[in-house]
Amino acid sequence: EELWKTEPDARFADLDRPEMEQQELAPTLLQYEDGYHYQNILAPLVKMEADYDKQLKESLTEDSIRVSWDKTLSGRFVATFSFGRSSESRIMV
Repeated sequence: EELWKTEPDARFADLDRPEMEQQELAPTLLQYEDGYHYQNILAPLVKMEADYDKQLKESLTEDSIRVSWDKTLSGRFVATFSFGRSSESRIMV
């Protein structure tokens, strides 16, 4: 399912590609020999989480958004957001 998010045309055979193999991470421990040992185990986990967060935030972006501003008779501004779909949201500012 993760592969289909990035490559919608992927087939079952694509799961066996070498670049699809996930990196084996060292298990976390309750005690570490020293700071260097701790860093070597936790740094790949932190990087993996940062990459996942970045990918998640990038997937939440929207394209084709239009904003139009109108002024009401009472002097308030009204913003109309068009998301390139049939739905519209109105926000009073």
